[in-house]
Amino acid sequence: SGRFELQLRSAQAASDPHVVAEMFRLDTAGRHSLWSQPLPQRLGPALALVSDEGSTLLVDEWVKTPSPYALMVLGPGGETLGTHSMADIAAVSGLSMVELVARAQSGPWMSAAPSRTAQPQRVLVQAGGVLLSIDLATGHLAREHANP
Repeated sequence: SGRFELQLRSAQAASDPHVVAEMFRLDTAGRHSLWSQPLPQRLGPALALVSDEGSTLLVDEWVKTPSPYALMVLGPGGETLGTHSMADIAAVSGLSMVELVARAQSGPWMSAAPSRTAQPQRVLVQAGGVLLSIDLATGHLAREHANP
């Protein structure tokens, strides 16, 4: 919708490998900060998607290694709704970590880029060719069994 903007910046200390995220709401009156917080991903996330409702999906870490933060959902107020490691993704997909890595097209596990659905708070991701959905309202990760 263009109503939100996520900004990532380096932490204050040069030795800190993390970034600070700040979410802004954009309107005719300008740009308004909604929240700001440090992120746990090393050097920041590799990919971020902001929904029309202001929820944020952070994917992997900038460092392309298996991550405890492979998928992280932040709510409109910056609250953590869900965090899923690469091991969690393997478990939900029914594939081994070795299979995920072997089939990866992007980063350490994704076999296709995330995609939006007709449901505004749902994003589809592929792990090893297996379609998974993540709910941006709850942070819940599930395997897709039917056509999305």
